[in-house]
Amino acid sequence: METGIFQSAKKTIPLVLLYELLGSALITCAYQLSASRTEIDNGVRAAAFMVGWIIASTISGAHFNPALSLAVLIYERKKSYIKYYFMIITAQLVGSFLGILIEFLLARFYRVELYPEQMTINDGQLLYFKIEDNGDLTPYYARLLFSQFLASFTFFFVTLIIKYKKALSTVEDPIKGLGISLCLYCCYVLTRGSGAALNPWFGLTQSILYFGAISNQNREISDYDKIFWIYILAPFVAGACAGLFTIFHHRIESLGIEVPLSNSIINDTFRQTIIRKSQYNKQGRQTYRESTNNSKNFGVQEKSFESAEQLLLVTQE
Repeated sequence: METGIFQSAKKTIPLVLLYELLGSALITCAYQLSASRTEIDNGVRAAAFMVGWIIASTISGAHFNPALSLAVLIYERKKSYIKYYFMIITAQLVGSFLGILIEFLLARFYRVELYPEQMTINDGQLLYFKIEDNGDLTPYYARLLFSQFLASFTFFFVTLIIKYKKALSTVEDPIKGLGISLCLYCCYVLTRGSGAALNPWFGLTQSILYFGAISNQNREISDYDKIFWIYILAPFVAGACAGLFTIFHHRIESLGIEVPLSNSIINDTFRQTIIRKSQYNKQGRQTYRESTNNSKNFGVQEKSFESAEQLLLVTQE
């Protein structure tokens, strides 16, 4: 949506949808097949997003995520884009299913990376589950929901800033992609094993894969069926909040608010430097007047003096 391709030619919409579909398939495969849950895996997932960004950023905006598309839609505030939004997120959903299918055909892979690990904390209790007397696990819903919301919001907010900040408009797309990918990596790491989907379609497609695998093996669905909705809801809410907050953030920036301390130090230092240079030029001109009548040398000093005076006036204004 933010690429402007819809304004230029509606016949290019199928191309946009194709890029979003294939990009979603790419990052879904990367998410699934990097399976050991280490920082290296998070790096692989972030690198896959960067590859997709480099390929698709100038065509489709390289969202690959319906919650990010929602954030863009809210930030741009154009009703004409609503129908395109639903077309795009449908393509992303199909791409996510395609990614699941590809990784299954390539690796016959049933492991689901979405759900939280059974991490222990200092007192031996599980971080994301409460162990009941009968041995069942009850999820800490608030902890999981907040973790997913915070990581998703951070990723979407930073992405919107990089996409729309005027000061970054001249930055090359690969550099922007690198910044967004590094942010994505950090958000994955900071979720602390809570699942780190940050993408509603990951939550949906991986849950379908998980439930299908369990049903095929004639096993009972575990406590994970209680929390799959978190990985769908949290990113959408985070995307909406990120879009609204970015509007507020850019309005604050447009007011020209400056950090008083740092700017005052810089301006005072610069002003003192100009004043000293002006005084030096005055002394130099006086010396030349008294010692020589060389008009050429005097003209050089006079020009320097006038330039310093002008720069001082501009600084004071």
